Amino acid sequence: MNEAFVSNDMHVSMSWVDKAKSIIESLLPGWKIVAIEGKDDEICRILDINCGIDYLLCSPKSSLAFGLASRVQYDHNYRTFSIRSKRDSGAKTEYEKRKVAIAVNALIPIYTMQIYIEDNQISGLAIAKTIDILEFIERGYAIKMKTSPSKKGQAEFYVCEWDMMKSLGYTVLEYDKQERSDNHAS
Repeated sequence: MNEAFVSNDMHVSMSWVDKAKSIIESLLPGWKIVAIEGKDDEICRILDINCGIDYLLCSPKSSLAFGLASRVQYDHNYRTFSIRSKRDSGAKTEYEKRKVAIAVNALIPIYTMQIYIEDNQISGLAIAKTIDILEFIERGYAIKMKTSPSKKGQAEFYVCEWDMMKSLGYTVLEYDKQERSDNHAS
């Protein structure tokens, strides 16, 4: 894949996370989000590339910090977390990397966030514990899908529905633009 495209895509995604900071901080009161991804610093590159940590969640009150992985999708709010499980190129996927990291107690993002963009606005956002998403997959609740044949760089991925995760007792912190609009209309 073209490096310039990947870099541009990363910067566009990062700009959406930046626009979502107030939403994220409302879902996680007392926590500040700090970018790791895209920083020209050796430690940031290691956290991003080796650990899958795109952002840190920092608490000034407790002096704690947690890793956060992020994914931004466009055109429709599917209300799911998705995680690549296989690439036709053979490159390691997020799923494979996290399973290996957990097996050897290496660093992983404690939280995973998925943002949806529709009509150039944030239409949905959710945050869950990464380990919960992986357990949901391992328990067989996730739907396995493939990218559309027209998409360059074929991949398989797991889809984890937010509502199903909630119904099974997993904590999913969610922002839904439509739900917020409906509440303000009443």
